[in-house]
Amino acid sequence: TCRRDFLSGGRMIRNYVFFIFNGIIGIVCVSLFGIVGAYSLNLGFLIYLTKKIIMDEREQQLARKVWNTTFGAMMIILINIYVLSQHINFGSFLSKNWVGLLVSGFFIILGVSGIIIFKKD
Repeated sequence: TCRRDFLSGGRMIRNYVFFIFNGIIGIVCVSLFGIVGAYSLNLGFLIYLTKKIIMDEREQQLARKVWNTTFGAMMIILINIYVLSQHINFGSFLSKNWVGLLVSGFFIILGVSGIIIFKKD
């Protein structure tokens, strides 16, 4: 088996790096512009609209593993945020912009888990 280099190999790794950058851009835009900045998160879906992603069977299995890991991590984060919100007042900024920050965090977790899983397997 051949090992993929981080920058030169694997279109899937590049897609997950794109998701990380999209999540960071989303957090910055939401922080600066509020909920209007959440429109920048539409960039994350451009990857599926601009090109057709063809995966072999191994990549499909790894992609399912990435999505399962991401959703598991998001559920843990959401439950912890809910429990903390019962005891801590998060303020008006978070109460108005939580959706944009949550989606940005989702993209970052998706990208990081994708890179880890594709590099490991």
